[in-house]
Amino acid sequence: MLSRFLAKRQVCTATLFGVAVYLLLAIVGLKFECLIATWFSVPCPLCGLTRGTMCFLSGDWRQALVYHWFSPFVIIGILVMVGRSFGSRKTQAVVLRSCRWADGKKIPHVVVGLLLVYWTARVFGLAGFEF
Repeated sequence: MLSRFLAKRQVCTATLFGVAVYLLLAIVGLKFECLIATWFSVPCPLCGLTRGTMCFLSGDWRQALVYHWFSPFVIIGILVMVGRSFGSRKTQAVVLRSCRWADGKKIPHVVVGLLLVYWTARVFGLAGFEF
């Protein structure tokens, strides 16, 4: 899963560029509406992730986790993509090897499963969750 995505450096670099543009637009105050939340009045599994990531990047870790518990994973993903896109050959090899290891241990599947459990808890209004 991860290793296939990162296998093509150009795809990884393009994705990183898109994430950077998205975060820069969020920094300047452009508001994005979640289509799932707008159309169905139910937050999607990723609602709050941008705000959480922005708080995390500004050093407000507590508020980042209030918005979305998975915001640290965005930072990890960005760092992995930077290493794959712009790192030395050795760094790129380490990133690919680590992602192959994570794929072999089914770690991406576990993270997606946990994200769905977290989303379900948020949908049912458990305390401490903010949209």
